[in-house]
Amino acid sequence: MKRAKTVTIKIISIIILLWSILVISDYFKTTHSFKKPTFTKLYNACEDGGSGTYIELGYSIEIEGNFMPEDKFPGVTYAKFNLFKIPIKEVRRD
Repeated sequence: MKRAKTVTIKIISIIILLWSILVISDYFKTTHSFKKPTFTKLYNACEDGGSGTYIELGYSIEIEGNFMPEDKFPGVTYAKFNLFKIPIKEVRRD
């Protein structure tokens, strides 16, 4: 019985660790590097090739940017990171 509890705790800890890595990676990629997130799915997409709401398990990222080939300065220009629907950080690149 004690062994099963230990294994369960280890599995849950690994899942939480992996999820945390995904969240932190997307957080820094959008709010500091101003690039599109990696581990999310795009919903509510605009026709500019990347702006919209990116959603994954427990977090979402709303981004706006210049994603068309003819744009002079390509990339994310605005990002709003939400964790469990709570706004965490909102940044705008000028």
